[in-house]
Amino acid sequence: MCCQELEQVVSSLENDASRISKWLFDNSMKLHPDKCHLLIFGGNNTDVSVHIGETVVTESIEEKLLGVTLDKNLDF
Repeated sequence: MCCQELEQVVSSLENDASRISKWLFDNSMKLHPDKCHLLIFGGNNTDVSVHIGETVVTESIEEKLLGVTLDKNLDF
């Protein structure tokens, strides 16, 4: 998502995670929040977190995805 207020993005992510968790549970699967990561691009925000069930996913400074390191300084 882009071009939205950060609070709206966090709320939307939490709602989506809740729906995914319910769908997985209904299909005898489980979401692993410890494998979820959160990167916020385009701002200097700190202490951003998303709640997935009882797990809190805090903002990462950088993550590696398919061998590519993404960080908060990413630009296009």
